[in-house]
Amino acid sequence: MAGKQTPLVLIPRYTSFVGPTQFYMDPLPVSAYSAFSVTLWVGIYAGGAPAAYFGFQESNDGVDWTDCDGVAPLLVPSGPSSQDLTRTLTKAWLRASVGLTGAGTALTCYVVGSLERRER
Repeated sequence: MAGKQTPLVLIPRYTSFVGPTQFYMDPLPVSAYSAFSVTLWVGIYAGGAPAAYFGFQESNDGVDWTDCDGVAPLLVPSGPSSQDLTRTLTKAWLRASVGLTGAGTALTCYVVGSLERRER
């Protein structure tokens, strides 16, 4: 990433999610930024047949959300493991999502990285 970097925390370090449901993080204003790069880390999953999907969505109005770069949420295998991800930003707001499936599913994870400032 070429522009000035600003630290980004979409999911704070060692955040835990429990139960088969969809979790959405609070939206962040990103109109001044053109892209982001993050590290997604997951620990060992708990529960019966657990699965986790991690997604990144953007919106202009905070109501209608679309996947960043048109990339659907990623199915992430049980960890511990990490992945480096980069997405382009075209709208005003950004949020992360975590979807869990499976009985009694639980996981600990984080998503941290940086935003790239738009060039003027």
